[in-house]
Amino acid sequence: MYDSENLDHSESSSWATYSEAVSVNAETTRNFLSRRSVRLVALSILVLLLIVFLIQTYHRAYRDVGYDFTSYLLSAKAVMHGENPFETDTPFTYSYPMFFAFVLIPLSLLPYWLSNFVWYLINVAAMLGSIIILLRLSLQDSSTSWGRHLFAPVVLVLMLLTSILQNHFLNGQVNFVVLLFCVLFLKYDSEDKPLAASVFLALAAAIKLVPLIFFVFLLLRRRFKTLILSALLFSAFFILPVVTLGGDTFTIYGEYIRGFVFGKFSGGGAHDSGQIYFTLSGVVGNLVPALQGWSGLKVISALIVVLTVGIIDVVSRRKDNRRSDVWVFSLYLLAILFITPLSEKHHLAYLIPAASALLVRLLYDRSHSVLPGGMLLTGFFIFFYLGNGFGGPLYFISLTLLFVALARISLRHPVSQPN
Repeated sequence: MYDSENLDHSESSSWATYSEAVSVNAETTRNFLSRRSVRLVALSILVLLLIVFLIQTYHRAYRDVGYDFTSYLLSAKAVMHGENPFETDTPFTYSYPMFFAFVLIPLSLLPYWLSNFVWYLINVAAMLGSIIILLRLSLQDSSTSWGRHLFAPVVLVLMLLTSILQNHFLNGQVNFVVLLFCVLFLKYDSEDKPLAASVFLALAAAIKLVPLIFFVFLLLRRRFKTLILSALLFSAFFILPVVTLGGDTFTIYGEYIRGFVFGKFSGGGAHDSGQIYFTLSGVVGNLVPALQGWSGLKVISALIVVLTVGIIDVVSRRKDNRRSDVWVFSLYLLAILFITPLSEKHHLAYLIPAASALLVRLLYDRSHSVLPGGMLLTGFFIFFYLGNGFGGPLYFISLTLLFVALARISLRHPVSQPN
Protein backbone atom coordinates (compact mmCIF):
# COMPACT_ATOMS: atom_id res chain seq x y z
CA MET A 1 0.00 0.00 0.00
CA TYR A 2 1.40 3.40 -1.05
CA ASP A 3 2.13 6.10 1.45
CA SER A 4 -0.28 9.00 0.75
CA GLU A 5 2.44 11.64 1.17
CA ASN A 6 4.67 9.92 -1.40
CA LEU A 7 1.72 9.52 -3.73
CA ASP A 8 0.85 13.22 -3.50
CA HIS A 9 4.49 14.10 -4.13
CA SER A 10 4.55 11.79 -7.16
CA GLU A 11 1.39 13.34 -8.60
CA SER A 12 2.74 16.84 -7.97
CA SER A 13 6.01 15.95 -9.69
CA SER A 14 4.17 14.46 -12.66
CA TRP A 15 2.02 17.60 -13.02
CA ALA A 16 5.11 19.82 -12.80
CA THR A 17 6.89 17.73 -15.44
CA TYR A 18 3.87 17.88 -17.73
CA SER A 19 3.54 21.64 -17.23
CA GLU A 20 7.23 22.07 -18.03
CA ALA A 21 6.80 20.05 -21.23
CA VAL A 22 3.85 22.25 -22.23
CA SER A 23 5.96 25.36 -21.61
CA VAL A 24 8.70 23.97 -23.84
CA ASN A 25 6.14 23.27 -26.56
CA ALA A 26 4.82 26.82 -26.18
CA GLU A 27 8.31 28.16 -26.71
CA THR A 28 8.75 25.97 -29.80
CA THR A 29 5.42 27.22 -31.16
CA ARG A 30 6.40 30.79 -30.35
CA ASN A 31 9.67 30.48 -32.24
CA PHE A 32 7.94 28.87 -35.23
CA LEU A 33 5.26 31.55 -35.49
CA SER A 34 7.91 34.27 -35.27
CA ARG A 35 9.69 33.13 -38.44
CA ARG A 36 9.59 35.58 -41.32
CA SER A 37 8.42 32.93 -43.78
CA VAL A 38 5.53 31.97 -41.46
CA ARG A 39 4.52 35.63 -41.10
CA LEU A 40 4.46 36.08 -44.87
CA VAL A 41 2.37 32.94 -45.36
CA ALA A 42 -0.04 34.06 -42.62
CA LEU A 43 -0.48 37.52 -44.12
CA SER A 44 -0.96 36.03 -47.59
CA ILE A 45 -3.69 33.74 -46.25
CA LEU A 46 -5.41 36.66 -44.52
CA VAL A 47 -5.33 38.80 -47.68
CA LEU A 48 -6.67 35.88 -49.73
CA LEU A 49 -9.49 35.30 -47.23
CA LEU A 50 -10.47 38.97 -47.30
CA ILE A 51 -10.49 39.01 -51.12
CA VAL A 52 -12.70 35.89 -51.18
CA PHE A 53 -15.04 37.43 -48.60
CA LEU A 54 -15.24 40.62 -50.67
CA ILE A 55 -16.25 38.67 -53.78
CA GLN A 56 -18.83 36.71 -51.80
CA THR A 57 -20.13 39.91 -50.22
CA TYR A 58 -20.77 41.48 -53.64
CA HIS A 59 -22.56 38.32 -54.69
CA ARG A 60 -24.86 38.67 -51.67
CA ALA A 61 -25.25 42.43 -52.16
CA TYR A 62 -26.52 42.04 -55.72
CA ARG A 63 -29.14 39.42 -54.98
CA ASP A 64 -32.71 40.54 -55.67
CA VAL A 65 -33.33 40.97 -51.94
CA GLY A 66 -29.85 42.28 -51.15
CA TYR A 67 -28.53 41.69 -47.64
CA ASP A 68 -28.42 43.41 -44.25
CA PHE A 69 -26.36 46.38 -45.43
CA THR A 70 -28.89 46.96 -48.20
CA SER A 71 -31.48 47.37 -45.47
CA TYR A 72 -29.21 49.82 -43.62
CA LEU A 73 -28.88 51.98 -46.73
CA LEU A 74 -32.64 51.96 -47.28
CA SER A 75 -33.15 53.02 -43.67
CA ALA A 76 -30.54 55.77 -44.09
CA LYS A 77 -32.43 57.11 -47.11
CA ALA A 78 -35.67 56.93 -45.15
CA VAL A 79 -34.20 59.00 -42.31
CA MET A 80 -32.78 61.48 -44.80
CA HIS A 81 -36.27 62.00 -46.26
CA GLY A 82 -37.95 62.20 -42.86
CA GLU A 83 -39.52 58.74 -43.06
CA ASN A 84 -39.68 55.82 -40.64
CA PRO A 85 -36.47 53.71 -41.08
CA PHE A 86 -38.17 50.66 -39.55
CA GLU A 87 -40.76 50.49 -42.34
CA THR A 88 -38.64 50.07 -45.48
CA ASP A 89 -39.44 47.59 -48.23
CA THR A 90 -36.89 44.89 -47.36
CA PRO A 91 -37.01 41.37 -45.87
CA PHE A 92 -34.10 42.33 -43.57
CA THR A 93 -35.67 44.23 -40.70
CA TYR A 94 -33.70 47.23 -39.47
CA SER A 95 -33.38 46.78 -35.68
CA TYR A 96 -30.88 49.39 -34.47
CA PRO A 97 -31.33 52.89 -33.06
CA MET A 98 -31.95 55.47 -35.79
CA PHE A 99 -28.58 57.13 -35.11
CA PHE A 100 -26.91 54.35 -37.10
CA ALA A 101 -29.14 55.01 -40.12
CA PHE A 102 -28.52 58.73 -39.73
CA VAL A 103 -24.70 58.41 -39.87
CA LEU A 104 -24.99 56.14 -42.92
CA ILE A 105 -26.67 58.87 -44.97
CA PRO A 106 -23.38 59.84 -46.72
CA LEU A 107 -22.85 56.21 -47.80
CA SER A 108 -26.44 56.01 -49.07
CA LEU A 109 -25.65 58.85 -51.50
CA LEU A 110 -22.80 56.93 -53.14
CA PRO A 111 -23.23 54.47 -56.00
CA TYR A 112 -24.34 51.13 -54.56
CA TRP A 113 -21.15 49.30 -55.56
CA LEU A 114 -18.99 51.98 -53.95
CA SER A 115 -20.96 52.18 -50.70
CA ASN A 116 -20.62 48.41 -50.30
CA PHE A 117 -16.88 48.57 -50.94
CA VAL A 118 -16.36 51.42 -48.46
CA TRP A 119 -18.44 49.63 -45.84
CA TYR A 120 -16.41 46.45 -46.33
CA LEU A 121 -13.12 48.35 -45.88
CA ILE A 122 -14.48 50.09 -42.78
CA ASN A 123 -15.32 46.72 -41.23
CA VAL A 124 -11.95 45.17 -42.10
CA ALA A 125 -10.14 48.17 -40.61
CA ALA A 126 -12.36 48.03 -37.51
CA MET A 127 -11.71 44.31 -37.03
CA LEU A 128 -7.93 44.64 -37.30
CA GLY A 129 -7.87 47.86 -35.28
CA SER A 130 -9.84 46.36 -32.39
CA ILE A 131 -7.52 43.32 -32.27
CA ILE A 132 -4.32 45.36 -32.35
CA ILE A 133 -5.46 47.89 -29.74
CA LEU A 134 -6.68 45.21 -27.33
CA LEU A 135 -3.44 43.27 -27.82
CA ARG A 136 -1.37 46.35 -27.04
CA LEU A 137 -3.33 46.87 -23.83
CA SER A 138 -3.19 43.21 -22.80
CA LEU A 139 0.59 43.03 -23.25
CA GLN A 140 1.46 45.98 -21.02
CA ASP A 141 2.59 43.64 -18.22
CA SER A 142 3.95 40.95 -20.53
CA SER A 143 7.45 40.11 -21.70
CA THR A 144 6.57 41.12 -25.25
CA SER A 145 4.74 43.91 -27.07
CA TRP A 146 2.85 44.31 -30.33
CA GLY A 147 5.04 43.69 -33.37
CA ARG A 148 5.44 41.68 -36.54
CA HIS A 149 6.15 38.52 -34.54
CA LEU A 150 2.47 38.50 -33.51
CA PHE A 151 1.06 38.57 -37.05
CA ALA A 152 0.95 34.78 -37.34
CA PRO A 153 -0.80 34.09 -34.00
CA VAL A 154 -3.49 36.67 -34.81
CA VAL A 155 -4.05 35.26 -38.29
CA LEU A 156 -4.20 31.77 -36.78
CA VAL A 157 -7.10 32.85 -34.56
CA LEU A 158 -8.84 34.52 -37.50
CA MET A 159 -8.46 31.34 -39.56
CA LEU A 160 -9.87 29.22 -36.74
CA LEU A 161 -12.82 31.63 -36.49
CA THR A 162 -13.29 32.06 -40.24
CA SER A 163 -16.97 31.14 -40.06
CA ILE A 164 -17.62 34.19 -37.84
CA LEU A 165 -15.78 36.51 -40.22
CA GLN A 166 -17.59 35.10 -43.23
CA ASN A 167 -20.99 35.39 -41.60
CA HIS A 168 -20.27 38.95 -40.52
CA PHE A 169 -18.90 40.27 -43.82
CA LEU A 170 -21.42 38.45 -46.01
CA ASN A 171 -24.26 40.02 -44.03
CA GLY A 172 -22.71 43.50 -44.13
CA GLN A 173 -22.98 43.69 -40.37
CA VAL A 174 -21.87 46.48 -38.00
CA ASN A 175 -20.44 44.52 -35.05
CA PHE A 176 -16.77 45.21 -35.85
CA VAL A 177 -17.41 48.95 -35.89
CA VAL A 178 -19.17 48.78 -32.52
CA LEU A 179 -16.36 46.56 -31.21
CA LEU A 180 -13.70 49.08 -32.28
CA PHE A 181 -15.52 51.90 -30.50
CA CYS A 182 -15.74 49.75 -27.34
CA VAL A 183 -12.01 48.98 -27.47
CA LEU A 184 -11.19 52.66 -28.03
CA PHE A 185 -13.34 53.43 -24.98
CA LEU A 186 -11.17 51.05 -22.93
CA LYS A 187 -7.97 52.54 -24.34
CA TYR A 188 -8.84 56.12 -23.46
CA ASP A 189 -10.36 55.14 -20.14
CA SER A 190 -7.09 53.40 -19.20
CA GLU A 191 -5.26 56.60 -20.16
CA ASP A 192 -7.55 58.69 -17.90
CA LYS A 193 -9.06 60.60 -20.81
CA PRO A 194 -12.73 60.69 -19.82
CA LEU A 195 -14.01 62.81 -22.72
CA ALA A 196 -12.51 60.63 -25.44
CA ALA A 197 -13.58 57.47 -23.60
CA SER A 198 -17.11 58.82 -23.25
CA VAL A 199 -17.37 59.75 -26.94
CA PHE A 200 -16.48 56.25 -28.11
CA LEU A 201 -18.67 54.46 -25.59
CA ALA A 202 -21.59 56.73 -26.48
CA LEU A 203 -21.05 56.10 -30.20
CA ALA A 204 -20.96 52.33 -29.67
CA ALA A 205 -24.15 52.35 -27.58
CA ALA A 206 -25.98 54.73 -29.94
CA ILE A 207 -25.33 52.34 -32.85
CA LYS A 208 -26.16 49.16 -30.96
CA LEU A 209 -27.59 49.33 -27.45
CA VAL A 210 -25.68 46.38 -25.96
CA PRO A 211 -22.49 48.38 -25.09
CA LEU A 212 -24.57 50.08 -22.40
CA ILE A 213 -23.32 47.20 -20.23
CA PHE A 214 -20.05 49.14 -19.88
CA PHE A 215 -21.91 51.65 -17.73
CA VAL A 216 -21.59 48.93 -15.05
CA PHE A 217 -17.84 48.77 -15.78
CA LEU A 218 -17.59 52.51 -15.08
CA LEU A 219 -19.91 52.43 -12.08
CA LEU A 220 -17.88 49.76 -10.29
CA ARG A 221 -14.75 51.86 -10.79
CA ARG A 222 -16.48 55.02 -9.51
CA ARG A 223 -15.61 56.84 -12.72
CA PHE A 224 -18.63 59.02 -12.41
CA LYS A 225 -17.36 61.78 -14.70
CA THR A 226 -16.92 59.35 -17.60
CA LEU A 227 -20.23 57.70 -16.77
CA ILE A 228 -22.17 60.98 -16.78
CA LEU A 229 -20.45 62.21 -19.96
CA SER A 230 -21.18 58.88 -21.67
CA ALA A 231 -24.85 59.03 -20.68
CA LEU A 232 -25.22 62.61 -21.92
CA LEU A 233 -23.42 61.96 -25.21
CA PHE A 234 -25.37 58.73 -25.75
CA SER A 235 -28.63 60.65 -25.30
CA ALA A 236 -27.47 63.33 -27.74
CA PHE A 237 -26.40 60.80 -30.39
CA PHE A 238 -29.55 58.75 -29.84
CA ILE A 239 -31.88 61.62 -30.75
CA LEU A 240 -29.65 63.17 -33.43
CA PRO A 241 -32.02 62.00 -36.22
CA VAL A 242 -34.35 64.75 -34.99
CA VAL A 243 -32.44 66.90 -37.50
CA THR A 244 -34.33 65.24 -40.37
CA LEU A 245 -37.26 63.57 -38.62
CA GLY A 246 -38.33 66.41 -36.36
CA GLY A 247 -40.89 65.54 -33.71
CA ASP A 248 -41.56 62.17 -35.34
CA THR A 249 -38.25 61.01 -33.86
CA PHE A 250 -39.79 60.50 -30.43
CA THR A 251 -42.90 58.80 -31.76
CA ILE A 252 -40.84 56.36 -33.81
CA TYR A 253 -38.48 55.70 -30.93
CA GLY A 254 -41.42 55.02 -28.63
CA GLU A 255 -42.65 52.32 -30.99
CA TYR A 256 -39.10 50.96 -31.35
CA ILE A 257 -38.53 50.69 -27.60
CA ARG A 258 -41.91 49.07 -26.96
CA GLY A 259 -41.76 46.70 -29.91
CA PHE A 260 -38.10 45.74 -30.21
CA VAL A 261 -36.27 46.47 -26.97
CA PHE A 262 -38.96 45.51 -24.46
CA GLY A 263 -40.54 43.06 -26.88
CA LYS A 264 -37.39 41.02 -27.35
CA PHE A 265 -36.53 40.91 -23.67
CA SER A 266 -40.06 40.10 -22.56
CA GLY A 267 -40.33 37.14 -24.94
CA GLY A 268 -39.69 33.52 -24.03
CA GLY A 269 -36.32 31.87 -23.74
CA ALA A 270 -36.26 29.73 -26.85
CA HIS A 271 -33.45 30.30 -29.26
CA ASP A 272 -34.19 32.56 -32.20
CA SER A 273 -31.89 31.36 -34.96
CA GLY A 274 -32.46 27.71 -35.68
CA GLN A 275 -29.70 25.64 -34.12
CA ILE A 276 -27.45 28.64 -33.36
CA TYR A 277 -27.95 29.82 -29.81
CA PHE A 278 -25.52 30.83 -27.11
CA THR A 279 -27.47 33.10 -24.77
CA LEU A 280 -28.09 31.90 -21.21
CA SER A 281 -31.85 32.28 -21.67
CA GLY A 282 -31.72 30.35 -24.95
CA VAL A 283 -29.87 27.45 -23.38
CA VAL A 284 -32.13 27.32 -20.33
CA GLY A 285 -35.23 27.57 -22.52
CA ASN A 286 -34.10 24.69 -24.71
CA LEU A 287 -33.02 22.49 -21.83
CA VAL A 288 -36.19 23.23 -19.86
CA PRO A 289 -38.96 23.72 -22.47
CA ALA A 290 -41.49 24.61 -19.78
CA LEU A 291 -39.61 27.89 -19.24
CA GLN A 292 -39.64 28.94 -22.89
CA GLY A 293 -42.85 30.90 -22.55
CA TRP A 294 -41.87 32.66 -19.33
CA SER A 295 -41.57 36.37 -20.03
CA GLY A 296 -39.04 36.96 -17.25
CA LEU A 297 -36.47 34.37 -18.38
CA LYS A 298 -34.41 36.72 -20.52
CA VAL A 299 -34.41 39.45 -17.89
CA ILE A 300 -33.41 37.08 -15.06
CA SER A 301 -30.73 35.48 -17.26
CA ALA A 302 -29.31 38.90 -18.14
CA LEU A 303 -29.18 39.88 -14.45
CA ILE A 304 -27.35 36.63 -13.59
CA VAL A 305 -24.74 37.26 -16.28
CA VAL A 306 -24.19 40.90 -15.31
CA LEU A 307 -23.98 39.97 -11.62
CA THR A 308 -21.40 37.27 -12.36
CA VAL A 309 -19.20 39.62 -14.36
CA GLY A 310 -19.67 42.33 -11.74
CA ILE A 311 -18.50 40.02 -8.93
CA ILE A 312 -15.40 39.03 -10.89
CA ASP A 313 -14.76 42.70 -11.62
CA VAL A 314 -15.01 43.69 -7.94
CA VAL A 315 -12.77 40.83 -6.77
CA SER A 316 -10.21 41.69 -9.44
CA ARG A 317 -10.20 45.34 -8.37
CA ARG A 318 -9.65 44.36 -4.74
CA LYS A 319 -6.42 42.70 -5.78
CA ASP A 320 -5.27 46.18 -6.82
CA ASN A 321 -4.74 44.79 -10.29
CA ARG A 322 -5.64 47.57 -12.70
CA ARG A 323 -3.86 45.77 -15.52
CA SER A 324 -6.61 43.17 -15.32
CA ASP A 325 -9.04 45.78 -16.71
CA VAL A 326 -8.44 44.56 -20.25
CA TRP A 327 -9.39 41.00 -19.30
CA VAL A 328 -12.42 42.09 -17.28
CA PHE A 329 -13.39 44.27 -20.25
CA SER A 330 -13.27 41.13 -22.41
CA LEU A 331 -15.62 39.44 -19.94
CA TYR A 332 -18.10 42.27 -20.44
CA LEU A 333 -17.86 41.69 -24.21
CA LEU A 334 -18.65 38.01 -23.69
CA ALA A 335 -21.50 39.00 -21.38
CA ILE A 336 -23.05 40.79 -24.37
CA LEU A 337 -23.20 37.44 -26.15
CA PHE A 338 -24.78 35.71 -23.16
CA ILE A 339 -27.57 38.30 -22.77
CA THR A 340 -28.28 39.54 -26.31
CA PRO A 341 -31.95 38.87 -27.25
CA LEU A 342 -30.92 37.07 -30.46
CA SER A 343 -28.32 34.33 -31.00
CA GLU A 344 -26.91 35.19 -34.42
CA LYS A 345 -23.49 34.03 -35.49
CA HIS A 346 -22.17 37.43 -36.53
CA HIS A 347 -22.59 38.55 -32.90
CA LEU A 348 -19.66 36.27 -32.05
CA ALA A 349 -17.38 38.91 -33.58
CA TYR A 350 -17.16 40.38 -30.06
CA LEU A 351 -15.02 37.45 -28.87
CA ILE A 352 -12.33 37.65 -31.56
CA PRO A 353 -9.99 40.24 -29.94
CA ALA A 354 -10.22 38.44 -26.58
CA ALA A 355 -9.41 35.06 -28.15
CA SER A 356 -6.45 36.62 -29.98
CA ALA A 357 -5.15 38.30 -26.82
CA LEU A 358 -5.54 35.09 -24.84
CA LEU A 359 -3.55 33.01 -27.35
CA VAL A 360 -0.75 35.58 -27.44
CA ARG A 361 -0.78 35.74 -23.65
CA LEU A 362 -0.39 31.98 -23.37
CA LEU A 363 2.49 32.00 -25.84
CA TYR A 364 4.43 34.85 -24.23
CA ASP A 365 3.47 34.91 -20.54
CA ARG A 366 6.30 33.16 -18.69
CA SER A 367 5.12 34.20 -15.22
CA HIS A 368 2.40 31.51 -14.94
CA SER A 369 1.78 27.99 -16.16
CA VAL A 370 0.22 27.96 -19.61
CA LEU A 371 -1.36 24.53 -19.16
CA PRO A 372 -4.76 25.45 -17.60
CA GLY A 373 -5.33 28.39 -19.92
CA GLY A 374 -4.18 26.36 -22.91
CA MET A 375 -6.62 23.58 -22.08
CA LEU A 376 -9.49 26.06 -21.74
CA LEU A 377 -8.63 27.82 -25.02
CA THR A 378 -8.33 24.47 -26.82
CA GLY A 379 -11.69 23.44 -25.41
CA PHE A 380 -13.16 26.72 -26.63
CA PHE A 381 -12.08 26.03 -30.21
CA ILE A 382 -13.17 22.37 -30.08
CA PHE A 383 -16.69 23.19 -28.88
CA PHE A 384 -16.88 26.12 -31.28
CA TYR A 385 -16.30 23.76 -34.21
CA LEU A 386 -18.74 21.25 -32.76
CA GLY A 387 -21.23 24.11 -32.56
CA ASN A 388 -20.63 24.85 -36.24
CA GLY A 389 -21.58 21.29 -37.09
CA PHE A 390 -24.24 20.38 -34.58
CA GLY A 391 -25.61 23.63 -33.10
CA GLY A 392 -27.49 23.31 -29.87
CA PRO A 393 -25.82 24.47 -26.63
CA LEU A 394 -22.30 23.74 -27.91
CA TYR A 395 -21.65 27.42 -28.69
CA PHE A 396 -22.68 28.24 -25.12
CA ILE A 397 -20.19 25.67 -23.76
CA SER A 398 -17.52 27.13 -26.03
CA LEU A 399 -18.15 30.68 -24.79
CA THR A 400 -18.23 29.48 -21.18
CA LEU A 401 -14.77 27.93 -21.51
CA LEU A 402 -13.43 31.17 -22.97
CA PHE A 403 -15.14 33.09 -20.16
CA VAL A 404 -13.43 30.93 -17.52
CA ALA A 405 -10.04 31.35 -19.21
CA LEU A 406 -10.41 35.15 -19.19
CA ALA A 407 -11.70 35.13 -15.60
CA ARG A 408 -8.61 33.20 -14.46
CA ILE A 409 -6.34 35.93 -15.77
CA SER A 410 -8.57 38.68 -14.37
CA LEU A 411 -8.35 37.18 -10.88
CA ARG A 412 -4.61 36.65 -10.80
CA HIS A 413 -2.53 38.62 -8.38
CA PRO A 414 -0.72 41.46 -10.17
CA VAL A 415 2.76 40.73 -11.39
CA SER A 416 5.60 43.18 -11.50
CA GLN A 417 6.14 45.14 -14.70
CA PRO A 418 8.98 43.58 -16.72
CA ASN A 419 12.11 45.59 -17.16
